[in-house]
Amino acid sequence: MEKFTDFSFDAEFGGRWSVKYTGKQKKIDIPKELVAQAKNDAFISFSTETDGIEIINIPENVTDVWFGTFYKDENLKQINVSGFSPYLMSKDGVLFSKDGSRLIKAPAQMYGEYTVPDGVKTIVAFAFENSCLKKINLPDSLEKIGAYAFKGCKNLEETAVPAGVEKINSNVFSYDPKLENFEFKGKTVVEYKIKETEQIANDLEEAISKEIMAVSAEGYLLGCIKNFEELEKYRQRFIAAAKRGNRQKIYDYLVSTKPAKTIEKPVFEINDGVLVKYTGEEETVKISAETDGKKVSSIGKETFKGNEYLQKVVIGEGIEKIGECAFEGCIALEEAVLPESCKEIKRAAFNGCKSLKNINIPKCITVLNSKVFKDCGCIEKLSLPEGLKEIGFEALKNCEKLDCMVLPEGISTLGKEALYNCGFNHGEERKNSWGYGVSEFYMPESITKISDGGQGQFACYAADRNKADSYEYKIKLKVKKGSEAHKYALKNKIRCELI
Repeated sequence: MEKFTDFSFDAEFGGRWSVKYTGKQKKIDIPKELVAQAKNDAFISFSTETDGIEIINIPENVTDVWFGTFYKDENLKQINVSGFSPYLMSKDGVLFSKDGSRLIKAPAQMYGEYTVPDGVKTIVAFAFENSCLKKINLPDSLEKIGAYAFKGCKNLEETAVPAGVEKINSNVFSYDPKLENFEFKGKTVVEYKIKETEQIANDLEEAISKEIMAVSAEGYLLGCIKNFEELEKYRQRFIAAAKRGNRQKIYDYLVSTKPAKTIEKPVFEINDGVLVKYTGEEETVKISAETDGKKVSSIGKETFKGNEYLQKVVIGEGIEKIGECAFEGCIALEEAVLPESCKEIKRAAFNGCKSLKNINIPKCITVLNSKVFKDCGCIEKLSLPEGLKEIGFEALKNCEKLDCMVLPEGISTLGKEALYNCGFNHGEERKNSWGYGVSEFYMPESITKISDGGQGQFACYAADRNKADSYEYKIKLKVKKGSEAHKYALKNKIRCELI
């Protein structure tokens, strides 16, 4: 039996009372006498210093339980309520309000399939957090689901939100990696923290394209997309994101439900040898030095900017320049074939081409201009020409998969954040550590200028969660003693190896 002294009972903010248990028992009875201190207002939260509690018995004088309570009790199997309680009840170990309209908490140690009883109108926030259930059946009576209600249900594979639920929080199904069989039976609105349509679309695009822990499984994301009222406006973005993220179900749905549309013949607008405008929805575009009977020597500023259909572009020999922002924001562009005749690729030419995997840098290129490949997160390999002299400001910033690149001998300048957050800055995360593995990267002696400031050239993360000013670089630089690169490494406390 637990001791009365193993409990504390104190008033807290929000009108609730805090019950804290410090004992070691797996089965505990919250003392009725302790709760009596709250008189007729025993709205309690419960916390414990042990994680082994399996059974909790709640006395009849507890009026309500704060949402999110028992959140640490992942071993909890059963919640019981005194049969004399006029406020609460327990059914199959699950905690409800007395009238059965609110499901307050389901123990984490429930397995298999569970059917929420008919008559439940509200599932309280965090109610099924960390549950081991594989399938949860929700009743047609349900009207409201609280935030994080199904957070961390690592085994949950199947559920459906009834038509009576009009709104849910964006985090209701977060951290549910196996949730593939999912549907909204009605037009449930998912409420995001930021409600502007553009931001919601951005959040969905990121969730589709990246494997991030805060995102639920493909089935739930597909459900969100089906209920997204402005789907047509963002369909192409989501299609490109689905390809990047290998979300086959989402891709198939987006393509199969695409409205039929008459595709007009693409138009090239050419002025004085400059391709200044392209209107078309073709997936592959070939541009020759003579297009539509006119000479083309360069691709102009913003010519293809924001084109969501373009997947491959082939630029023919004889074309010498690609203009500023020429292909910026072409989110579906996967491959760009550039001619050896190309002498200049201007600022931000391929900035934000999130799907770009394959591109060649012509041998005549001496400068990678600022932001030229910024946020091209799918590029894995990049061969730089021997005559390259400079990599400009943020030129390769956030090329997260770029893990194969060699700086040529003769390069002299690295602009501010030119190589920040590139793939070669990323090593494998060491198990049970906040640190990261270390990649080696060669810095030629010919480098005489490394622009600093901002976040530096190389990604860094806090080495200690408790020390915001403590950093650990994920890269080891191979440098010549006394070189500018050596001085840079020492100044920024980056691991280095002298060669």
